[in-house]
Amino acid sequence: MAKIDPHFEKVLFDHKQIVAACRKAAKWIDTKYKGKRPLLVSILKGSIPFTAELIKHITTDVELDFIVYSSYLGGIASSNKKIKIITHIKVDAKGRDVILLDDVIDTGWTIHNLKKSLLEIKKAKSVCAMCLVDKPQKREVDIGEYYSCFTIGNEFLIGFGLDYHELLRNIPYVGVLKNELFQKEVELAKAKAEKKIKINKKK
Repeated sequence: MAKIDPHFEKVLFDHKQIVAACRKAAKWIDTKYKGKRPLLVSILKGSIPFTAELIKHITTDVELDFIVYSSYLGGIASSNKKIKIITHIKVDAKGRDVILLDDVIDTGWTIHNLKKSLLEIKKAKSVCAMCLVDKPQKREVDIGEYYSCFTIGNEFLIGFGLDYHELLRNIPYVGVLKNELFQKEVELAKAKAEKKIKINKKK
């Protein structure tokens, strides 16, 4: 591997491991949806590299569309239940088997809410999630059936679609954000929370 980017504390999954995992995930799709024509819905922006690598190895017929949402607020904090769909899919999902592709699943609220929208509003037949990285320790809501390429603990990840203030998505591997940078984000988040509490008290 080339020199590691200075934002990384350590690398968890190199590019060869990611490609191998995507091949395995593609085989799972080929087997599960054999004879069908599932609709792959890539959740932007984080899942772009994962989606691009995954679809190269799928042999069954699939369609691809994208959905844009917002839950992370630019740093390490997620707004959890507050999922805003900015751009919904354009393909007709009525009666279709849908596979939601995401870079990481943690609390589960993003997948939970997007599945609900696809089933109730878009009238999809079924919705299954697939992610590059799973953080089951952070799960707050049931997301039903899903497939994950890698499972880790509660670490802040960057690289291969996973960003830090919208940067580092282009790095071809996945790793952990350097500790001093993470601590700065924690301190910033605490300061913002304290400021919000003071404002609410004044009201």
